[in-house]
Amino acid sequence: MPLPSSCPIEFACVPEHLVADAIELLIAVFTYAESLADVIPEMDEYIKFVIMFMASPNYIRNSYIRQRMVESWVCVSATEVITILEGSQLCLEFLVRNLLELYAGKEVIGSPNKLQFRKSILEILGCLWEIPSHRDAWRQIAEEDTAFYVVFLNAVINENIKLLDNDFHRILEETEDEMSSTEDMEHVPSLWMQESALDFQFDKDMIGGCMSYITASVGMLAFTSEQIIVPFLLPHMVDTVVTMLNCYLSHFRSFHIKTSVSRRSMECGYCLEILLKQIVSIYVHLARGDSENILAAAISKDGKSCIKQLFIDVGRVLQEDSLVPEFIALGTRVNDAALRAVQTEVSLGDIPNDFLDPIEFNLMEDPVILPSMKSVDRAVIQRHLLNYSTDPFNGLPLAQEMLIPNVELKVKIKKFIISKQCQE
Repeated sequence: MPLPSSCPIEFACVPEHLVADAIELLIAVFTYAESLADVIPEMDEYIKFVIMFMASPNYIRNSYIRQRMVESWVCVSATEVITILEGSQLCLEFLVRNLLELYAGKEVIGSPNKLQFRKSILEILGCLWEIPSHRDAWRQIAEEDTAFYVVFLNAVINENIKLLDNDFHRILEETEDEMSSTEDMEHVPSLWMQESALDFQFDKDMIGGCMSYITASVGMLAFTSEQIIVPFLLPHMVDTVVTMLNCYLSHFRSFHIKTSVSRRSMECGYCLEILLKQIVSIYVHLARGDSENILAAAISKDGKSCIKQLFIDVGRVLQEDSLVPEFIALGTRVNDAALRAVQTEVSLGDIPNDFLDPIEFNLMEDPVILPSMKSVDRAVIQRHLLNYSTDPFNGLPLAQEMLIPNVELKVKIKKFIISKQCQE
């Protein structure tokens, strides 16, 4: 490792079904064995095989087989996974990176089992975080190869935003409807109760997969954000992070969470109260490491504001949680940041069109020139490139290294700001 880019002919000639059958057999063993303690010492070769090839499409082209390699570990208890992986040097060097790369890989996006596969990756990553050496390796990747880690982080957060738009409100509505209907259950015929229970079970099964992914992904963001902060607060990442967090809070506030979450969510298997605590912990973890108030400023720009009251409302729900005082204090910082932003906007007055980013129409801080000769803010175009590889103005291929700093425009913008501040 790392493997050569070209696959040897001897390996290429191995029939695909041999590998597929071997993995399916192992999954069956992992699933039904009462304990793997006796066979763990014999699993070294399988561990090496999975680590070497699960992120190597040049060697195993069938993405489904590589997905099943990852999913095989989910059939093993977390304790046994930790026991198997913590002593492997190959795991320490390559496993975390391979899993992060697999999660964000383009071939996963079109898979019908995308959520289940990504959830499997998150579960294995959760086990690795419990092993100090692997946690250090994870942190090292985030610190030394931040661009790579941001791609993974962006994929996790965008998946959550998509589910928030499409499915999460259905989960809350289903929970609330079922909660309210139980109050009158004793007054309706038993047949209706049975039909209602069947309907609810059907809906729960349909959205259960979405919710299990959400809890796994938000949980991962919660425990990693306590020690990995910088990638979340990068200029081209922080707005996406805030969009996800604020959307969750808004959904929860619109839901009658005080009376419903703690009791009904556990019956439905959704654990909404735990999810809310995880969201709050992400806010607090990032705020603790944010000496420049980057997070507060980004939250204050979000369109779902009345933020201070939103933070207070959620704090009341989780009043016994130890993070609530810090969470409410963040709400105050956000309110202050919003007031400063309004004052700045008033003091700047009319901003010349040339100084505005043509995509988001905000005052540019670090303008860059695209091959299409358009000047845009660096953070805006970097955020665009996390999801697309084309110029937003002409559709031609675009990459980070093609961005040219517009030094002259940056100087003009700075002079404009200074002149307005002097007038003020």
